[in-house]
Amino acid sequence: MSKDGTLEAIGREMGIARAALAAGNSGKARVCARRAVGTAISLMLVRFPKAGWGTDAMSRIVSLSSDQSFSQEVRDAAGRLSRRIDEHFRYDGTSDPISDALLIIQSILALVDAGDS
Repeated sequence: MSKDGTLEAIGREMGIARAALAAGNSGKARVCARRAVGTAISLMLVRFPKAGWGTDAMSRIVSLSSDQSFSQEVRDAAGRLSRRIDEHFRYDGTSDPISDALLIIQSILALVDAGDS
């Protein structure tokens, strides 16, 4: 996928995430925010391959959460975004998946843009 196509896909997922959050569907908002971040990570991995990051959005977000080349703020956002509900259907991750996703996406896009120049 081209960079423009990737940006469009990220925008679509984030739009769906915002609409879901506004409608009170925080689970769908988290899923869409994760997919948007996963798409951004895919773009980054094309330019800067990293071994062992997996092929799905969640494994890549988990990998990002422990990658010391990213700021602590980005790693923390990835950690919150990657948490799952527990067996009692409780969730202790991010209460703002949109902001966490945007922080991660902006960081990744800055890295990709710097690599393009």
